[in-house]
Amino acid sequence: MLAVIKIMGLSPSKELAFAAVAGLVGSTLPDIDIKFSGLSRTLGHRGIVHTVWVPSGVVISYFLLQTHRLLDLSALFFAVGWLTHLIADSITPQGIRPFYPLYSGKIVPRGFGIFQTGSFYETLFQFINALIIAIITAGG
Repeated sequence: MLAVIKIMGLSPSKELAFAAVAGLVGSTLPDIDIKFSGLSRTLGHRGIVHTVWVPSGVVISYFLLQTHRLLDLSALFFAVGWLTHLIADSITPQGIRPFYPLYSGKIVPRGFGIFQTGSFYETLFQFINALIIAIITAGG
């Protein structure tokens, strides 16, 4: 991601911090349908917001609009954050349905299901990822 920032000619400080926040929002927003929420009762947990359609829409908008480099970078980080959330959820025993409603099959890769949601290992995995993001955001 730092290479992308350098190529775009952005300062790796404020712009990167803003984009990192967009990535953080993108990585957590799919859980807006968490169990017991009003949205979950309407759409179901790991329903439409756990699909590839939202990050795809953001990326398509990024290419169509391209109004400001900072917003473009933030849109890219948002989409990458969303996709990493989907990847992480796909390796839980529950899996995800990334192409719903066109295809309602779940994706749970064979041999995976390694992280039980809320387990110590999931927390450790999240901590390591957050640490990596913090190091990258700080510039190295």
